[in-house]
Amino acid sequence: MQSTPHLYLSALPFSPSNSVLFQHLSPVLPKVAKVIGVHQMDWPFMQLLLKGHTGWVTSASFSPDGRCIVSGSQDCTICVWDADTGLQIGDPIKGHTDWIRSIMVSPDGKRIVSGGADGTVCVWDMKTGEPVGQPFGGHAKAVTSVAFSPDGKWVASGSDDHTIHLHRVAGDTTFLRHSDGVTSIAFSPDSKKIVSGSIDCTIQLWDIEECKQIGTQFKNHTQSVTSVAYSPDGRWIVSGSDDNTVCVWNVQEELHVVTILKGHVKRVKSVAFSPNGKQIVSGSADHTLRVWDVETGTQVGNPLKGHTGPVRSVSFSGDGKWIVSGSYDTTIGVWDVEKALQMENCVNGHSKGITSVAISPDSRWIVSGSHDCTIQLWDAERGSQMGSVPQGHTEPVTSVVVSPDGKWIVSGSNDGMICLWDVNHVMQRVQINSLLKGHSRGITSIGFSPDGSCIASGSKDGIIHLWDVKKGMITMKKSLVGHTDWVTCVAFSPNKKQIVSGSSDHTIHIWDVDTGFHKGNPLSGHTGLVHSVVFSPNGKWIASGSSDTTICIWDAVKEISLQRVLKGHTKGVTSIVFSVNSKWIITGSADCTIRVWDVVHGQQVGITFEGHTGPITSIALSSNGKWVVSGSDDGTIRMWDIGVDSILNPHVCFSSEASHKLNDVQRFCGATGSCHMPYRLVQLQKDGWIVGERGQLLLWIPPAARKSLYSPHNILIIPGGGIQLDLSKMAHGNMWHQCISD
Repeated sequence: MQSTPHLYLSALPFSPSNSVLFQHLSPVLPKVAKVIGVHQMDWPFMQLLLKGHTGWVTSASFSPDGRCIVSGSQDCTICVWDADTGLQIGDPIKGHTDWIRSIMVSPDGKRIVSGGADGTVCVWDMKTGEPVGQPFGGHAKAVTSVAFSPDGKWVASGSDDHTIHLHRVAGDTTFLRHSDGVTSIAFSPDSKKIVSGSIDCTIQLWDIEECKQIGTQFKNHTQSVTSVAYSPDGRWIVSGSDDNTVCVWNVQEELHVVTILKGHVKRVKSVAFSPNGKQIVSGSADHTLRVWDVETGTQVGNPLKGHTGPVRSVSFSGDGKWIVSGSYDTTIGVWDVEKALQMENCVNGHSKGITSVAISPDSRWIVSGSHDCTIQLWDAERGSQMGSVPQGHTEPVTSVVVSPDGKWIVSGSNDGMICLWDVNHVMQRVQINSLLKGHSRGITSIGFSPDGSCIASGSKDGIIHLWDVKKGMITMKKSLVGHTDWVTCVAFSPNKKQIVSGSSDHTIHIWDVDTGFHKGNPLSGHTGLVHSVVFSPNGKWIASGSSDTTICIWDAVKEISLQRVLKGHTKGVTSIVFSVNSKWIITGSADCTIRVWDVVHGQQVGITFEGHTGPITSIALSSNGKWVVSGSDDGTIRMWDIGVDSILNPHVCFSSEASHKLNDVQRFCGATGSCHMPYRLVQLQKDGWIVGERGQLLLWIPPAARKSLYSPHNILIIPGGGIQLDLSKMAHGNMWHQCISD
């Protein structure tokens, strides 16, 4: 039995030039994914990244047997690659005098046809790279697309000169004409027809033997058609366009659009059917590939990310297991289709930063709101999406809360609306019960009373509204007026008799729920906007966080006065929660960290939680008090272990699995320095290097992977898990022999 591979790290100080180490590792990282825990990253299914061209890769294709990949480039060369190793076979094929726009391998795998901006069509011997006969001429402008017919008798070429030329492999040429440049051509499976797409926004079918158009021009795209392909059974045609869409057409009846696939945010440059005809792959100027289910017309899994430039060419291997892509970033990507299909139930998460998070009372699910105007629900154990709330808000969602009984979600938005959502217990669907507008400006904060009978909403209009909640319906109860600027945060006391609010006027007000009047004078202590306020579970304390980077603790019972000020965050404190026993405060900050504080002594307890790559906007505590959820502008949600043992006895671990932690900390200390702060021995810096206590460079993490890398004490990263490092067999110091494993 083959042993499971491991990724070992060395603690010897690498130089920055050794970042090339990761370039060599990156193609094999997906193969050790089970060990290092790569669940979801921006290049989750890329198995190989082929580099060699010095210009844009304009076309890439597998050989029929799947053993080779052929690519054409702006550098005027054709390269042949070993599909298993990613190594180039032989020297680049040269002959075109201008950049190559399209290439294809013949059905028998013996020849390559290429079309160039020099107006020529060339045929090459696949094995030797030598030209076969003379180039086909006739085009007055650049050749944009070439294709072999499935029976191997024809070569077709499309051009910017508006024409399609049919070249018999044995000799003569005929041509067909569009009203504008031809961008893409494809043969039908029986080799009797050709479909073509054009800058004129139309798709046309042509009869090869009779050399004439079939039917009329077909138009659905609003901009240039960039790519066309036939399904293997000849029933469908797929087209991609500069209008960002992919269209599926029925060919059996009069050509008409069956499905329009939307998802790309920039021009679709290439499309292809899988060999079984069940999937379509599309490549786009948005740098992504997307896989689509033909029957349902839905996207399968997440967009495939990894290219840093527009994706110009996509195609499947003959067995359907792989996709090859060519990009303007000069690289060719090879993607694992099976893994992409296995991720069908995964989601991208929010497309913009997260503004608010909340946890259900039973701690089984998490709700999040975002700048992308949506609300999403997540399984707190797996990190998978349980459902998405239907579109309700038209502007960023600023606050989400869950009712104490877990039946309702309330959301507030910059659109000034408050929505009450019915969770329906088992999360099978969520529907809106109430859509309210009482504020004249955007909502900033929502709070539920402990018994679920009342909601408080704060707004940019400076007013707090109280709402009665009965049987899923909300009615206005009263308004609290007193702040001189935005109300930024609101929270109920444990006995539901009081509300505390914070404002951009730098003050904190305490209100009597029954009368709607102030209790005492406004509390002044912060010198900046008050982002967050909260009562302690025992009702004795109020904690507030501010843009002035401080946390204030107030006596909520006796004199309602400032007791102490906590300092440590380097940027604004955006969110605060108390521990279940009221002894600790947990704070999230725009400095991307979470800290835990002792309420009585006013000091930080244990470690600083680091991992988010953007400001933390919201945190929430589980009902058992053992973990915290944080939402961030980086678009991710992280779950953290804040148990006493975890905070006071930290360990070196970049995984949710305790078995992946660094086992021999003492020996590691002997190699790197003192052990007075073991949880800081290994950390990820902003430049992507994981470093030791004295700055030793251990491993460089590429930018695309940093956002989803597990940090010490992370239990879960949403969406899609994250990247986990197994340090249990980490070799360091002079222990290089331990890097070798059977």
